[in-house]
Amino acid sequence: MTGSETSDDDLGPIGRVGPSNVPAELRRLERIAGRWIDDRADLFDPHGWERQDEYQTRLKAFSELSIYLMLGDQLPVEPSADRTDGHELVVERVHDRSYREAIRRNPAEIRVYGYPPIYVDLAGELRDPAVRDALGDVLGGDAAWARERQPYALLDVWHMATLCGIEPPYDRDTILRTSSLVGGVHPIRAELEDVYPLTHDIMFARGFGLEGFGFATDPLPYDVRCAHVGLALRYLAAELYDPLLEVLLTGVLQHQLPPDLVGVCLQRLVEVAESHGHVPDHSGDDPRLDTISDANTETLAHLGDRAVDWGSQYHVNLVAGFCALGVRAEWPALREAFEWRTCTYDPETLLGLGEALDHLAKYELESGARRLRDVAGTDAAAAYPQVFEAAVTFLREQRRADGSFGYWPEERLVLGRAGVDADQFDRQFLATTTEACADALDAIDDEVED
Repeated sequence: MTGSETSDDDLGPIGRVGPSNVPAELRRLERIAGRWIDDRADLFDPHGWERQDEYQTRLKAFSELSIYLMLGDQLPVEPSADRTDGHELVVERVHDRSYREAIRRNPAEIRVYGYPPIYVDLAGELRDPAVRDALGDVLGGDAAWARERQPYALLDVWHMATLCGIEPPYDRDTILRTSSLVGGVHPIRAELEDVYPLTHDIMFARGFGLEGFGFATDPLPYDVRCAHVGLALRYLAAELYDPLLEVLLTGVLQHQLPPDLVGVCLQRLVEVAESHGHVPDHSGDDPRLDTISDANTETLAHLGDRAVDWGSQYHVNLVAGFCALGVRAEWPALREAFEWRTCTYDPETLLGLGEALDHLAKYELESGARRLRDVAGTDAAAAYPQVFEAAVTFLREQRRADGSFGYWPEERLVLGRAGVDADQFDRQFLATTTEACADALDAIDDEVED
């Protein structure tokens, strides 16, 4: 686990934060993440680089820091964390001549350069009108829009223009009609490269929940609740905290994550953050996030352990700040939307459903089937029937015409090269997988009949 000294293996049984205590726990999460961020403000400096690849890492971090600071200023909640050092850094760098020139020289890269001056301007501290002119010329011109972008990236530029009061050449709803919100994201089949576009579509289209800029104040007209609930449970079980935080924020903005599930996720997030002194990027050895951490580790290795730790942890702590602020601002509306809902499930059983989803997502069919069978018929499965049924349907879809379960092209090739013949594969692996999957589906069908 990159940059962490404490193992999450020591975490206790999962619980749930009660609805009335959620705002206080969100402030607690924000303070932990915010303290870590501000103590490392110097590492966000885009001018503190020695190599070109390091420069790109710092630029991205500097941009995300500015979003975090902007949300603290503009959302209708009082920030709970000290942001002084980060604020002073952004204000100082935005007024450097080189920053203004970078905006004009690289207009197609406005996603990297735009948020810092937007934040400083909204904070009322932009002293150089040439910076505002550069930003307006780029967002109001053709170059920023000429690059073909995926919907979430186009919404990012649309979001910047809207913050600046500039009418974009594309309206929000037109962009959304080509986004992942239309087809939906499957809670099991989705990879991270599917999930992040979904969360970013919602963040930018809703303006992170900001009021007064012309952003929609109501949830977007797309039903992706199965994705939000399923992914939240899956990432909670897998201890992948960065995507969990993004799904938590956007599920609340969409009013598609019930308050009880928010409370379960928040309990674990605060516990982990307090254990580490910050929100860790992830736990365990999941390779899907190691690519991000490893890239920054290599880029920053010449600067020492402090910089390497920052490179692997800064993003998730900024997202924790986004999430804590955004969820707190939206919390009263979410509670009102779900005032009819009651829940009686045990959070540990609900975590079991998340574990089933995580196993199935990793194509560990035997483990996933056994865990799904454990959850069948419980209050947790009844609380989220759409997600439970999605998992059952996924498992049914793995049944082949001959009655066996799973599609194993790579496994057969690798084991064949190691001298394992097809009959041996079928006896030692396929038979046990098929038995577990068939037994689980039979037990689930019996539950339904009862």
